[in-house]
Amino acid sequence: MHTLGELCLSPVGLSLVTKISPKKVVGLMMGCWFLATSLGNFFAGLIASFAGRYPLYRIFTVDFMLPAIGAIALAMLIRPLRSLSSKA
Repeated sequence: MHTLGELCLSPVGLSLVTKISPKKVVGLMMGCWFLATSLGNFFAGLIASFAGRYPLYRIFTVDFMLPAIGAIALAMLIRPLRSLSSKA
């Protein structure tokens, strides 16, 4: 599921990063995008490592809640991101 989500999100995210970043720091922002991707993969592995110690319903609850919190945060940023992308 994580890999499928990453494959769907990556092209859109890379396009948005290059579109709304200032021209002088596009490379740095791309690096930040890939750093965020690698941290996401690291935390996915960390959560998966708890599979033997905790009941699966707790793991899947965490696996649902963390992306849900991120989605809410991104939903609150829709207007600022739209205004930035329309200027580019």
